[in-house]
Amino acid sequence: MIAPAINLQDRSIDHHTPPAADGQARDPAIWLANAAAFRAAPVSLAQLPESLQPWLMLEDSMTEAIARQFGQPPLVAVHYSGADSLRAFECDCLAGQTSERRGYARHISLNIDGRPVLLARSVTYLGNSIEPLLSRLQTTPLARVLFEDDQWQRTGAPLPLEICATLPGRACVWQDQRSGERLVVEEFFNFAAAHPSEGHPPGKHAP
Repeated sequence: MIAPAINLQDRSIDHHTPPAADGQARDPAIWLANAAAFRAAPVSLAQLPESLQPWLMLEDSMTEAIARQFGQPPLVAVHYSGADSLRAFECDCLAGQTSERRGYARHISLNIDGRPVLLARSVTYLGNSIEPLLSRLQTTPLARVLFEDDQWQRTGAPLPLEICATLPGRACVWQDQRSGERLVVEEFFNFAAAHPSEGHPPGKHAP
């Protein structure tokens, strides 16, 4: 499925930052460097902006799609890579491959002109063969592994998510056909952080 070029002037894709209980604004990106602050919850597709729904259902490389949207390849910034507690929906996505609620998480942003247009969290269980793969990636896009190695297969439909009750996103489950181990890739759209540019709609290509 090819997502159409998005109108970045459309305010429906914008997110606002709601106040926390103490009256201070919550930063929906604070979890990138502070894994304990990660707060996301599954929602229905109908709860998310209609203009983003083709992106939420995109079957191809998000890195390449963003490059086409903005007319330049995004730069990967790694904010966190290490152990973290798994959230309940993440354990469900991993199909209970262990009884432990501890996992390995990698937090990155895809940046255009220094602005984070996509925030991502990838999680798996500690001690499996996917953990060292994630730790070695550094600034290499994960899509390069998932879309160039045909032993990686996406399973099921994307799970719509929201973070801070305002930043829309999705979770996709990938399975390594050699080991049967699973990886959950969560992506949150922050397109309002960047200015629109001319270019082609996102296409069906790996990065």
